[in-house]
Amino acid sequence: MRFLKVLILIIPYVTFAQESNFNTAVKLLNEQLEIYQTQSPFGSESYAVKDLKLSKIETILYLNDEGLKVTDSIDMYNAISITQSKIGRLLSVVMSQKEATTKDLTTHFNDELYAIKSEDNKLYHFSLDEKTGGSYRSRMSWMYYLKNNSYVEVDAMNSETDTSIFFSDGYDEIKTFNTYNKTRYLLFGNVMRCNACFEEYVTLTHFEDGAFQLDFEYSVSSRIAEQHIFYDDISRSISVFYDTDDLTTVCYCSNEGTDNRDIETISSSDIDDTEQFTCSCLFEFNGRTYKLTKQCSEVIKTKD
Repeated sequence: MRFLKVLILIIPYVTFAQESNFNTAVKLLNEQLEIYQTQSPFGSESYAVKDLKLSKIETILYLNDEGLKVTDSIDMYNAISITQSKIGRLLSVVMSQKEATTKDLTTHFNDELYAIKSEDNKLYHFSLDEKTGGSYRSRMSWMYYLKNNSYVEVDAMNSETDTSIFFSDGYDEIKTFNTYNKTRYLLFGNVMRCNACFEEYVTLTHFEDGAFQLDFEYSVSSRIAEQHIFYDDISRSISVFYDTDDLTTVCYCSNEGTDNRDIETISSSDIDDTEQFTCSCLFEFNGRTYKLTKQCSEVIKTKD
């Protein structure tokens, strides 16, 4: 067991030497992404170890402690977990290369790994279907930021404020703009939390004092898989439109993480739960954050 612990510590350094070439690291990562495409939590319950394409060191790390051999098969969930681990490690190797700073990395990887970047090429976001097998389509996500001419992985938590900066299920789009001598990143994302549960969210952040700072965030849940959050490129305003349901029972335009209480938010005590409302919120950008400037609600249905 002591040997295994030492091995876990040294494996990143050994494999880094083997994969230190940018093109080689990209090739190996795409190889693992192709393997990941063949893995599914549905159907077969086992996966051939040989198909994981483990190195000798990885074979010792992942299999010997369980008494398994390359000729054996393992539980599908374990196979998925091993491949996820390799993808995350190989992605870090790719991003650590100097050559990564000169490439458009959104075009280098298998489509299994979703990649987006900011317009200034400083912020990259990668996400991967976690393949848990449930109706919650959770995603693994990685954020990298260009700092001192090299990409470093971004911690989702701000250690000084002990606040989460990013939503764990990742993002689909990044908007970039400069105000008050700072580059602001506006990120949009969504996730299916059950067969009829959908969450959409937006985050505004900037990098300062060695960490990302949260400027604004908002999310809304709905039974309907439709877009509810809209962005205007000209005014930089954010508009939200949705109908209340059992997931979001009230018209709610405020947010705990940012100061958007210039207009009093309609609370549950103000709404008769026998009525269904259509709701709208307008957030306008003031150069540093988003402020709620308008909200509306209208009864669209009276429940029996």
